[in-house]
Amino acid sequence: MKKLLSLLSLSFLLLAGSATSQAMDSDTLLQSPDRYRVVSAQNDSVVYVDINTIQAIQTMDYPNSLENLSCTLYVETYADPLDAEAYQSGRLIRQINEYKASFHANKREQSYSFDSTLTGVYAPDGQSFYVNTSGDPLRLRDVMGTFINIHRAAALIRK
Repeated sequence: MKKLLSLLSLSFLLLAGSATSQAMDSDTLLQSPDRYRVVSAQNDSVVYVDINTIQAIQTMDYPNSLENLSCTLYVETYADPLDAEAYQSGRLIRQINEYKASFHANKREQSYSFDSTLTGVYAPDGQSFYVNTSGDPLRLRDVMGTFINIHRAAALIRK
């Protein structure tokens, strides 16, 4: 009985720890540039990549023309309108979206494709919201530029 109780309490601690480690807040993104890198900026949002989640594979043909890359992206969405009142009240960031993303690059044909799945939505302080994962894909204006920035971040890991 004592072993069973110990096992249950240990499993509860592990589950509670994993649930709290999944939350993302704005301070974590800004204060950990060695792990979270800015890879794209748009008018109303900034896209960060989690360096620890990057997985990439290339072909060995000339000159490494095909590459697949997967990672976790965090998108900070800013308040609309972005004005002095939002700044003074501390409501610059509306929410943080977490995406599982995959890129496919065919460098020979200069074609880049992108797919994403929404996996989490957080308030700027890290509070998690209910997520309907059936919709809301991430739309990037510059898929090629974002891919190149993530590729460069992955190269930093290998060194």
